[in-house]
Amino acid sequence: MDVSDIFKQICVVYFIIVCLYLPCCSDPDPGPILSLIRKWIPGAKLTQIAGSDMTFVLPSASGTCFPEYFKDLESQKDGLGIISYGISDPQLQEVCMHVWNC
Repeated sequence: MDVSDIFKQICVVYFIIVCLYLPCCSDPDPGPILSLIRKWIPGAKLTQIAGSDMTFVLPSASGTCFPEYFKDLESQKDGLGIISYGISDPQLQEVCMHVWNC
């Protein structure tokens, strides 16, 4: 484990999930996807819609809900128009910016 991993363990307060959805319209409705996420992770927030990506921020404490959430998302993704999705933790630069802005 290097210094950046240790720093992330101490400071990471959120995860990022990105959903790639079908570009069926120029003004997508994030409501149904956000409702599904908040069913399992109440503190989730939509942070960006860019092109065919929707980006959500999830509190790190929500990690225990991920197995159930991803099962539910997988079973409903076609109905929600989601092509694919992924989750990541923030890059070290983002962690530093979060810590310094608090």
